[in-house]
Amino acid sequence: MLRWNTFQGILVIALVACWSNPARAQVTPLETPSDSYYAESIQPSYAGQSGGGSNAYPDGDYQAQLNAAGGACGCDVWGCGGSPFRTGPGCGDDWMVGPRWRISLDGVTMSRESTNLEALAASMGTTLAAVDQYENFDHGVGARLMAGAYWPQNKNFELVMGYVGVEEWNANIVLPVVTLPPVVIPPISVEVDERRTLNYNSSLHALEINFQALNQISWKPYAGVRYFSFDESVEDRTNQYETMPLLVTETSITRSYLTATKVQNNLIGFQLGMRRDQWRIAPKLYIEGFSNAGIYCNLINRSDVDQATLTTTTVLEDDPGTMDVDETGQVQVIRQSTGNRVKTERTEMALAVETSLALVWKMNNCCALRGGYQVLFIDGVELADNAFLGSESSDSLLFHGCFAGFEYRR
Repeated sequence: MLRWNTFQGILVIALVACWSNPARAQVTPLETPSDSYYAESIQPSYAGQSGGGSNAYPDGDYQAQLNAAGGACGCDVWGCGGSPFRTGPGCGDDWMVGPRWRISLDGVTMSRESTNLEALAASMGTTLAAVDQYENFDHGVGARLMAGAYWPQNKNFELVMGYVGVEEWNANIVLPVVTLPPVVIPPISVEVDERRTLNYNSSLHALEINFQALNQISWKPYAGVRYFSFDESVEDRTNQYETMPLLVTETSITRSYLTATKVQNNLIGFQLGMRRDQWRIAPKLYIEGFSNAGIYCNLINRSDVDQATLTTTTVLEDDPGTMDVDETGQVQVIRQSTGNRVKTERTEMALAVETSLALVWKMNNCCALRGGYQVLFIDGVELADNAFLGSESSDSLLFHGCFAGFEYRR
């Protein structure tokens, strides 16, 4: 009995000593990240947890992500740090998911090489000095859209997609009006005027998808695929029309002629390039630029059209069974068309080289205004004017012009 009471006493004393011992177990708090952690990193680090654990918060940065999401971040030139998985440019960015991305939208004015209007006028049997008016290719208006994005988990590259296009360039030749004698058929035929015009239209659209190096330097190589749609058409039209409105019982006979050549160049291939990002020349002023070159397979579709249309227009009296004549008589139109269309296809190798340089003014951590100059050279395309004049040889073209727009980064 004494031994048991003694044991109980020792146990009670031990429990009391443990309870009153100030050296309790310590719970180690998450470390507060250093200032360097919040520096904007172009290539964020990623290290998954070992032992099959969750990768939702790599490197144990749960507390850092909470701080960053709450706006506790330090901003640099383009944005903020914090966890690269949770924040983007701007301390107020509370988007918790999604990639880092950059979008730029520019308006483009681009010039196309001029065509040989003298040769086209000669094909019409005249000279430029004898025509009413003519106009060669000038500037065309279009747009350029670039969008780049990367997920912090995807190390070493980002995806960049782009579009540039100009809907239409125009060149024209307009011949003087010629008055033709009437074609006499019963009951009366009126004289008509004739106008001949030549219209040369050209358009360019390009789509690209690139994989660009994601590194901590300003020079970023990239590679990808690109598609060019370069379409052209030359239309030589002759239209006849009445000089005066037809009266009741009057008839007019008019003819129209169309000789046209349409060429579609579809370039599909690969390109390599280099981008220079953010060369700082002033506190808010930067220079961006890129240059690329690619080899393409040009699938050429050509169509030649010859068409003639004869139109007979007669104004009838309201009641053909009576002698009453009403000035609001019915109109009878008879139209007859003849012609043919020839389509050909061939394949050529093509080369494209592009260079662009932009001056960027940073308004804040997310937004910037930009403007610059670009040059695009394409070799190995078929031009509609050469095809219209009877040549099937490939040629080269130079496009160049200014652009200005807006850039946003998250």
